[in-house]
Amino acid sequence: MGDEPIEGQQIEAKDCKKGVFIMVEGIPCRVTNLQIAKTGKHGHSKARVDCEGLFDGKKRVFIQPGGAKVLSPNVDKRVGQILSIEGENAQIMDSKTYETFYAKILDEIKSTVKDGQECDYWVVAGQNVVMAVR
Repeated sequence: MGDEPIEGQQIEAKDCKKGVFIMVEGIPCRVTNLQIAKTGKHGHSKARVDCEGLFDGKKRVFIQPGGAKVLSPNVDKRVGQILSIEGENAQIMDSKTYETFYAKILDEIKSTVKDGQECDYWVVAGQNVVMAVR
């Protein structure tokens, strides 16, 4: 990923609703569950956030105060064409800019991806990932 900062906005842990993208341990993740618990009469709430890594599919859990800030990265959704497939990566040509680059193919759609297909890919935290084929 490098040293460049990740673009996005800071949100409170209690606002990490299901489906929101957040950065956990430097990896973009999609929130799958949120539980908020009040610790006592005068205590601050705690947020338990369950999430799944966008690129690796690993489940992650973290607990923070409800008011703690977490980074929600910008997700840029684009359309491209698959030029070639090399292992778990695909060479993609963007449909608007015609630039070519490599993007990781999600494991769930790997069996359906073929050369020449149009695809939806996302740019998240400076990384490209093929999310669906058309």
